[in-house]
Amino acid sequence: MKNHINNWINGVKAKIAERSIRAMGVANRCRAKLAEERGDFIMDHAVVFIIILVVAALVISLLVAYLNTDFSSMMKSKVSSLFN
Repeated sequence: MKNHINNWINGVKAKIAERSIRAMGVANRCRAKLAEERGDFIMDHAVVFIIILVVAALVISLLVAYLNTDFSSMMKSKVSSLFN
């Protein structure tokens, strides 16, 4: 009976050691992955930021062009009629 219990305890200790070694390996891989400084993350965000700036500039220029043509003449006449 005592031999059976000792075998069971040794088996549990072996499983604990195996799992802790595996956990340390995963932790080391995670640590190495987080320590990478390749710059991919920064470049991806920079490209997205530049695309957003270009689209915003196009929208603003289209809005200004629209306001200078149709809308501005109507607004000038409304404002001048309001103050006259």
